[in-house]
Amino acid sequence: MPIIIMKNRTNTIIFICFIIVLMAVFETMQQLFYINKFQPQLKVGFIEILKSQTIKWLTWLLFSTFVALYVKKLVHNHHKQLVDYLKLLTLILCLVFVDVFIISLYSSMQNDLEIAWKAFMYESLIFFTFQKLPIYTLGYIGFAGVMYFYYENMKLKIEVSNFGNLKLENAQLYKKLANNHDDKIKILKIKVGNTYKIIAVNNIYWLQADDYCVNVHMQNSQIYSLRKSLKSLENIMPEHFLRVHRGAIVNMHHIKEYRTNSTNTLILINGSHVTVSKSKSSLVKKFILTVDAKIQH
Repeated sequence: MPIIIMKNRTNTIIFICFIIVLMAVFETMQQLFYINKFQPQLKVGFIEILKSQTIKWLTWLLFSTFVALYVKKLVHNHHKQLVDYLKLLTLILCLVFVDVFIISLYSSMQNDLEIAWKAFMYESLIFFTFQKLPIYTLGYIGFAGVMYFYYENMKLKIEVSNFGNLKLENAQLYKKLANNHDDKIKILKIKVGNTYKIIAVNNIYWLQADDYCVNVHMQNSQIYSLRKSLKSLENIMPEHFLRVHRGAIVNMHHIKEYRTNSTNTLILINGSHVTVSKSKSSLVKKFILTVDAKIQH
């Protein structure tokens, strides 16, 4: 995956550089045409004009870094609003005026003009504002679009990579637990959306009947829905999973207290309360006494 990302980044940089070179050459030929057409007395060569246009577009490219950084932040913002895009447009306009200011100053110095504020304002700055503002603005907008799709593509590739790693981890867990096969299951395969999640049975705290499904309660209060009956699970769960009620099976390895008062209740270590029916109270007590006996032994 890092190799693919680097390749895409290189291709994007090459594409942007190609566009910059193309624009510099195009404006050079355009300016040379106007000079030959309307000011033939000026003897200016192609290379000289190309050098000037290249410097102007490199100035544009330098400040495009700010656009790329903002777009990257925008892509990772999960709650985009209209104001975020208005901020991007404002940033672009500010950068265009900075570009115009710099190239106007550069042009004034190249023409050996006395860099007086009045001359600078009424000659170079106004000229380049009308000449460069439209094309620089459109250039930044196009650049922002390219970078937006680039960062979205990278974000998608990372998510796909993470999903692939999760599938691999689940497959390895499934293989590891399946190798320890006996007459009782070690894992549950639960469908979540369009994927299957592999859950170790020992990580389950309790199972709750819910019409034609079973709610699987986990440690962090996360609940998964499994389309099975509680009766079918009772027959295949390990011995420390006790049916304590017609609507509940509890992993006795995760109990903290057993309260025997008006209502018999199991308190799990995650804080869950599960009612124990009167018919199952003796079974729960027997399990607890057996565990105590093993510990004392």
